[in-house]
Amino acid sequence: MEIEALDIETLRELTAMLILVLDSRVHRRVHLGEEIWVKGSLSQVLHLPDIQQQLDSKQQARQEKAKQRLFHIWHSLSQNTREKTAKHINWYDPKTLRWDDPRSNRLPR
Repeated sequence: MEIEALDIETLRELTAMLILVLDSRVHRRVHLGEEIWVKGSLSQVLHLPDIQQQLDSKQQARQEKAKQRLFHIWHSLSQNTREKTAKHINWYDPKTLRWDDPRSNRLPR
């Protein structure tokens, strides 16, 4: 998926969904000999809420800076994380759809 060609609204949606995907992860930790489950905080570490706030900005320079940071983060993510995010916002590649899928907008032979 080429996110460099997306508009600002779609990037906002992508960032919001990426935050949800990353924060939905849980990790197992051992604390004082007891196993506990901790919610993920990778979105905070990657400063995605800050990027989302900058994308909402009216200043073009702040939006461009946020877009470049998001592009860098997106390309560093695993394929699985990218696919989960795309699935949650109902993105699909029309070239990979079957002929009988109504989203393909193709006529059967």
